[in-house]
Amino acid sequence: MAFIAVLMIAITWILLKSLVTPGFENLEAAEAKRNLLRVEQALAAETEAIGRNANDWSKWDEMAAFATGGMAGFPTRNISAAVLRDMGVDVVFVLAANGDPIYGAMLDENGLTVGVPPSVTREILPWRSWNGAGFEGAGGDGIVMSDNGPIMLAARSIQPTNREGPVLGTLLFGRLIDEAAVAAIRRRLQLDVEFRFDLPTAEHSFDTARQVVRPPVFERREDTLTVIGDIQDIHGHHALTARVAMPRDAALAAGHAVSLAMLLMVAACGCALVILWLMLNRMIIAPVRGLTRHILSIRTAGDLGRTGLADRGDEIGALAREFDALLRRVDDLIQESETARRAAEQASRTKTQFLASMSHELRTPLNAIIGFSEIIRDAMFGASSARYQDYAEDIHSSGQHLLALINDILDYSKAEAERIELHEEAVDLPRVIAACRHLVEPLARTGEIDIVTQFVDRSVRLVWADELRLRQIILNLVTNAIKFTAPGGEVRMRVGRRADGGPEIQVVDTGIGMSPEGIAKALEPFGQIESALSRRHSGTGLGLPLAAHLVQAHGGELIIESALGWGTTIKVGLPPARLLEQRLSA
Repeated sequence: MAFIAVLMIAITWILLKSLVTPGFENLEAAEAKRNLLRVEQALAAETEAIGRNANDWSKWDEMAAFATGGMAGFPTRNISAAVLRDMGVDVVFVLAANGDPIYGAMLDENGLTVGVPPSVTREILPWRSWNGAGFEGAGGDGIVMSDNGPIMLAARSIQPTNREGPVLGTLLFGRLIDEAAVAAIRRRLQLDVEFRFDLPTAEHSFDTARQVVRPPVFERREDTLTVIGDIQDIHGHHALTARVAMPRDAALAAGHAVSLAMLLMVAACGCALVILWLMLNRMIIAPVRGLTRHILSIRTAGDLGRTGLADRGDEIGALAREFDALLRRVDDLIQESETARRAAEQASRTKTQFLASMSHELRTPLNAIIGFSEIIRDAMFGASSARYQDYAEDIHSSGQHLLALINDILDYSKAEAERIELHEEAVDLPRVIAACRHLVEPLARTGEIDIVTQFVDRSVRLVWADELRLRQIILNLVTNAIKFTAPGGEVRMRVGRRADGGPEIQVVDTGIGMSPEGIAKALEPFGQIESALSRRHSGTGLGLPLAAHLVQAHGGELIIESALGWGTTIKVGLPPARLLEQRLSA
């Protein structure tokens, strides 16, 4: 939840900074442009006021007479420093109809000077082309540059008072844009205005640089915004640069608004988190903790009682009701399991008693039968007919077979109950292999199967094991191999080492082989693979499972590798410690 709140605050901050702040900055820029426009309009208004005075003077009959060569005393009587100051005019020019200058005067701190310096006339005299074209019945206002600075200039055509007849000349009134003029604009507009008269690019010449007019430029500082714009002269060229500075009230307001919004957002998120936590704690966390404590009590004390939350009408209550139902079902299963366990224990005791009785009741008469059959077969009490000897041999072999089955069942029962006791000793493995071969050779000859022994590693000789159980393992595996090998086949007993150095006994046959499902079935108790070869030999299906249990009792593993039609390889691997030479060295 805290992460979500922080994420929301961060997103809000980004949105405010990316949307609100640029919006306020755009408002600032628009306001700055308006202020720059107000400055331009103020200059235009000053020029227009000068133009009104010029318009009044240019329509006097005396001015018309002066422009045409008469009334030579007109300037002396009418143009003085006081008059020009009252009109706010610094420069006066009178041009003839052909554009030639007739009169010029300039007002400065030293008073009125008749005759305008060439630095001023250089910019003003090109206006002679306006006479008769640009000023025909009208006039022109604008800014011109001079070495003394920019001049607000108004030109009006000279005509009689009745405004009839041709244009007789041009009257030009001008005012320098000096510090006094700038101060007047500041007072009127209530703006921080500065004018720079230098050229925008130093690398160009004077005339070339004046043709460069730049778009407004903004300078933003922490508390002020300055817009810099070019003011054009009457020719559309750069005349001066205006700098208008204004306080960044909008930006500061935006910053305060963003800060306030973030503060409110943090406070709202904090309150929401607290309220949400209280609600979650009351509705979810506390009930879940109670349910957890109940589960812990089930694990530690076996308490299968009710959770006490089933009366709730929400999802927690539904979960508690299902959990109570689960506990009731678990309690029923425990009771059923306990009943089944007692029944299994009783069955196990019954089986144990049965096996003990069978071990005594069956083995005792069976041993007597085997013994008497040997007496009759071997004619220990006198000669008997060949028929009786054959009968005795059948009785003896059947008894031995039955005894072997009983022993397998008893041994597997012990193995299943993990009650096999090993009587370990140093066992001569080649001797055991030879003994097993001797025992199975009659069965192999009957099936026309070759028995081969192979010692891959002659150093594998003495092993620490139960000789009787080891012999039983090998006999079970070899007997099974003979059962599933067709006449003319081969069963090979191979002795060597495993990769870890432990002894390994392999029984390899060329029989019918087994599928993966057949291997799993062969390892099951009483599991037998159906085939035409197996039907010739009877058995319980315990040979392979019993061998696997006996190998595990020795700490080893039994591995079966087989494929249908390709024979079977059974590997009996014992731990390296079972090899006597390694056991002694250890």
